[in-house]
Amino acid sequence: MNKFIEYTGERSEYVEPERKYADELHEIRLYCGHKECNQYIKGIEGYNGLFSAETGQQADLRNQEWRCEIHS
Repeated sequence: MNKFIEYTGERSEYVEPERKYADELHEIRLYCGHKECNQYIKGIEGYNGLFSAETGQQADLRNQEWRCEIHS
């Protein structure tokens, strides 16, 4: 399995794209599920919470979260 490419950036400075239509695809940052961690991965969020990371892994953001290597 491919490893995620982890980036660091302030959570408070990131503004998620606004969804206007159900079928839109948005490039997003998915931050670590640990409350104060600023590690994130990049990917595409599609319809109904489907997330595809830039390395190919997929997740359903309705019931899954991502944890960085430090907090996993």
